[in-house]
Amino acid sequence: MLSSSKKEQVLRNRHILDKIIRALLLCGKQNIAIRGHTEERSNFMAILREFAEDDPSLKEHIQSTTARYKYTSPDVQNELLIICAKQISDKIVEDCNEAGFFSVLGDECTDKSTKEQMSICLRFIDPGTKDVREDFLCFVEPENTKGETIARCLLGTLEKEGVVIDRMRGQGYDGAANMSGKFRGVQAIVRGTSVYSNIRTLQGPPT
Repeated sequence: MLSSSKKEQVLRNRHILDKIIRALLLCGKQNIAIRGHTEERSNFMAILREFAEDDPSLKEHIQSTTARYKYTSPDVQNELLIICAKQISDKIVEDCNEAGFFSVLGDECTDKSTKEQMSICLRFIDPGTKDVREDFLCFVEPENTKGETIARCLLGTLEKEGVVIDRMRGQGYDGAANMSGKFRGVQAIVRGTSVYSNIRTLQGPPT
């Protein structure tokens, strides 16, 4: 059994970690950059210090020069963000599967480093509120821009995330041939897997 002092230390560490996660989530919800010019001058640390004004345990932890682990380094921040992102995506997939049917929305582009990226979103009826939801699921990096490659990447990602592909009833992409092509485009290949997934071309607002 844990000693009384050990239990107190465990509870204290959990409390501090909870505050650290809350600071990261606040940055994410408000679209606030986490990092700054230096680690100590980052927005994340500024928010954490604000939390600490009314929290003696957190204040002591932040100001300590002897603490072996502070759980505030960029590496720890990234690890916590990955865990939070996984929980969010799991909830989206759970709601999507519970909804019964869904559509997939995909858009690919090349970033500044010339990497191919594709965003994947799910569109479905919220099982609780009955509102239409369009939720971002993830970014993926196809090996190339061929329709077969992108389709394989898309279907593989949906399967890996736990989405029931047989319930797909719609697809939405831009008008590029590799995405919407009648025979070798992504939509055609996906329809070969899910025959009820009709295609829709995504259009942005007029410019």
